[in-house]
Amino acid sequence: MLAVAAVLLALWPALTAPAVAPPDLRGGLVVAYTPLGYAPDPSWRPRAAGLRADADSLRRIGAVAVVTERSTRALAPVCRFLKRRGIRTVIVGVADPTDAAELRVARRLRRCADGYAVGSGGLVSRRYARRSLERAVAALRRDTGRPVAVRERIESYRADPGLLRLGDWVFPLVDADPRHGAQEACGATMQAYQTLRARVPPDRRVVVAAAGLPTAVAPAANEHAQRAYLTCLASRDIPFVLDEAYDQPWRGGAGATRGVFRADGTPKRFAARWRRP
Repeated sequence: MLAVAAVLLALWPALTAPAVAPPDLRGGLVVAYTPLGYAPDPSWRPRAAGLRADADSLRRIGAVAVVTERSTRALAPVCRFLKRRGIRTVIVGVADPTDAAELRVARRLRRCADGYAVGSGGLVSRRYARRSLERAVAALRRDTGRPVAVRERIESYRADPGLLRLGDWVFPLVDADPRHGAQEACGATMQAYQTLRARVPPDRRVVVAAAGLPTAVAPAANEHAQRAYLTCLASRDIPFVLDEAYDQPWRGGAGATRGVFRADGTPKRFAARWRRP
């Protein structure tokens, strides 16, 4: 009982603290970003010229904010480079709330970060427990003073309404099924957002943490459908994070082609349409 009481006391500030204003995501596209050419290899390091080119490409399609997936020593320079090249808002991601090294890197970015997104849908797959998520949120909020959101699949919020108050804003991952066509996928995403929005306390904002369609592998997946889906969402009053900036072949399957830029950096149809001179 004493151990349980100690845990509850440690988490109490995170569970009862009033919401901090979320980062500014208005005025343009918000894009999930992993650098062009990234590889999940300990020896991989980004090049300064590459990060600058990525930032310039994102700005040309109207991106004002980015959300990173994870925090590692190799990816630590990303926040600073993007800010220096005109990306206004950077939300730093923590994919694994049980990874002490990742949390250390994230804390070191507090001067650059405008907020944090903790989690990667791991509650559904049981890669980590809710208590680990709570501890990471509390630690980042305490140590950085920045707003923190929980980034979990929408079914986790449905199953556990307490998650709606854990972060400073609600940041659900919503999967779109490309097999049913772009318009139907757009409608399903809108319905999922509106249903969750109706359950969220008035002091919490809801932003869809990942909205996108692959352009290959899955049935009916192509650049036309991706452009139609994202254009549909952008025309609605639904705040969302475009998933994602660049194709990432290392992910494999449909997850490899969710970028609005190809793996060689050239724009797909959506990015080509939104590009500015």
